[in-house]
Amino acid sequence: MTGGFRQPAVLDEDKVVHLLQVGASAGIPSRQFVGSRLHASTDVVGKALLAHTPCQPDVEHPPVSRQLRAELADIRTRGVAFGREPADGIGCVATPVIRAGDRSPLAAISLSGPADTMELPRPAATLRHTAATLRRGAPTLAEGVAQR
Repeated sequence: MTGGFRQPAVLDEDKVVHLLQVGASAGIPSRQFVGSRLHASTDVVGKALLAHTPCQPDVEHPPVSRQLRAELADIRTRGVAFGREPADGIGCVATPVIRAGDRSPLAAISLSGPADTMELPRPAATLRHTAATLRRGAPTLAEGVAQR
């Protein structure tokens, strides 16, 4: 895929915070930008994180809550979240970086781009591999930060 961008993000209570944007994003309309805080339950990256969070949100509206719970269960099974923003024409695939110890999400990584050129299932394996590589390095990164 050309013209896409990658983003790491973290969960902060019920919001997903996008930390960085790497790659070409010029001309791609998106509500995700560095520092943006979006409701996790409405964001593909947020759903990837929520699906692997031990305490999942209870959405105010029961029908929406059942739908969200079913979607999160599907994401847990697949290991990735897929989504399209029809209004923006953006496709996104996201996967969590899981802590080895308690199996909770440390962060998530995503790949987004023009929906008409993005084959959503295709980058999933690469993202899962990248997340596993990051997980193996997470203890080392955490130790480095603690020493500073």
